Amino acid sequence: MEPIPRTPERLARGKYLVEGLVQCTLCHSEYDFTQRPSHPVEGKKGGGQVFPNEEVELPDPNRVVAPNITPDPDSGRENGRMQTLCGRCGKGLVMTAARCIR
Repeated sequence: MEPIPRTPERLARGKYLVEGLVQCTLCHSEYDFTQRPSHPVEGKKGGGQVFPNEEVELPDPNRVVAPNITPDPDSGRENGRMQTLCGRCGKGLVMTAARCIR
């Protein structure tokens, strides 16, 4: 697959989609809810999170995981595992939360 050029316009569009319209970081970040408004924990934005079973009402050993969607080459979407999934977002196709947790 040919890489998508990283122009300032595409980066701005991606930020608008991820942080504005789609709100990816709400699930894919650890949040500090002691602050109002709440913000992702410093250095954890997009880094993924495991939801506590009691919050999502799942018995052990099941769990809901929102993976790391950062461009980190070792643990983020650039490691190949997430490239296919997030490649759709990079092309302007918006994923829904249902698709993420399928």
